[in-house]
Amino acid sequence: MSFALFLFVYSCKKEISGGEEIDPARKKEMLNYKNGPKVEIINLAQFQKKANLSALGNLKQEFMTALSSKSKKMSIHTDQTYLGFSIATDSIKVIKANGHTMYVFPVELPSKRAVAFQNLTIDEGPDGTI
Repeated sequence: MSFALFLFVYSCKKEISGGEEIDPARKKEMLNYKNGPKVEIINLAQFQKKANLSALGNLKQEFMTALSSKSKKMSIHTDQTYLGFSIATDSIKVIKANGHTMYVFPVELPSKRAVAFQNLTIDEGPDGTI
């Protein structure tokens, strides 16, 4: 009986004192993940303030156009887009990584049965170029 009690106390002591060791490679991976890309969601007004709109080329005028506060979509029609497309402007994802800032606009599906999903991504480099 005392032997069983001794084993029980000894095993509990071993569990408490023997903290879990983390593999150095795994620890580095966890640190990289923690310090990795940051994602936030902004709206069009915030995008217009943050992004370098003058570097957008053909899309510059489209993004400089003021939207009504109720509108959550913006239509883009340029010579290169044929029929154009609509983007959501209330949930723009901003991804910051490696000195770049990427703005990801969800493109509205052309129909409820559409199977192709697309995003409009604007990648702004550290020097403000797109």
